[in-house]
Amino acid sequence: MNIQTQIPCPDCGTPIPVDGAMLLTGTRFSCPNPQCHCAIALNSNDRQVVANAFEQFSYLRERAQHMASGH
Repeated sequence: MNIQTQIPCPDCGTPIPVDGAMLLTGTRFSCPNPQCHCAIALNSNDRQVVANAFEQFSYLRERAQHMASGH
């Protein structure tokens, strides 16, 4: 699972690039705004919930691609 996305910084609103796989390993992602010192990460208790959501998203994306290709 490799889901790349951006999450708005909760402090300044600057988009923070996030890699879904790394997020699940506990990696913190810092706001790229040099004036902001905010970072985001998952609470260890929430990792499995997010992992399940990513798996469901990946399944739905693959299914939609399969249907769009006419198979």
